[in-house]
Amino acid sequence: MKQTHILHDGVLGRAKSAVHRMITLEQWICVIFSAVFMLLMMLQVILRYVFNAPLYGVDECVIALMVWYSALGVVVVYWEKGHAMIGFVIKYTGPRMQRFILLVSELIVVIIAGVLAKYGYELFLLQKATQPVGGMPFNRSFYFALPVVIMGISMLIAGAFRVFETILIEDATRLAEERVSLD
Repeated sequence: MKQTHILHDGVLGRAKSAVHRMITLEQWICVIFSAVFMLLMMLQVILRYVFNAPLYGVDECVIALMVWYSALGVVVVYWEKGHAMIGFVIKYTGPRMQRFILLVSELIVVIIAGVLAKYGYELFLLQKATQPVGGMPFNRSFYFALPVVIMGISMLIAGAFRVFETILIEDATRLAEERVSLD
C-alpha cells in the first residue's frame, strides 16, 4: 500500500508528525498485545485439552489484552484509512463538497470520541470500586473502561488534528485521497 499521508511544513507538520508517532506507538502496542494473547490462548488450549490442566487467570488476561488491542486498533485503523467509508461519494463530487463531507465526518468522529472518553471515564470510576476477578491483580476497570477512555482521547486528538487540517489545507482532493480509499 502506498504512503498517502500529506507532509506539511511548520506547526501543522509538527502536529501531524506527533499524532502519527502516537498512532505508530499504539500500532506497536497492538502488535505486541496480539502476539501475547495469541500465545496465551494457544498455551491455554494445549494445557486445557491435552493435559487437562488449564492455568487460572489466563482467560481473563487474554480478555484484557484483546480489549486493549481492540480499543487501540480502532484508532490505528481510523488514522490509516482502514475503516469502511463510501469513497465513491467523495470521488464524484467537487472540491468544496469533498471538503464539506470530510469536515462533517471528522467532526462526527471528534464528537463520538469525546463521548467515549467522558463516559468511559465515568464507567472507570464506577468499576474501580469492584473487586478483582479471574486471577487478575487489578479489577476490570483497567481493561474494560480504561481502554475506552484511552481510545476516546486518542481519537479526539487524531480527529481534532484532521478537523484543523481540513480547514487549513486548500487541496480538498488531496485530503480525500489521504483519508478515503478512492479506488
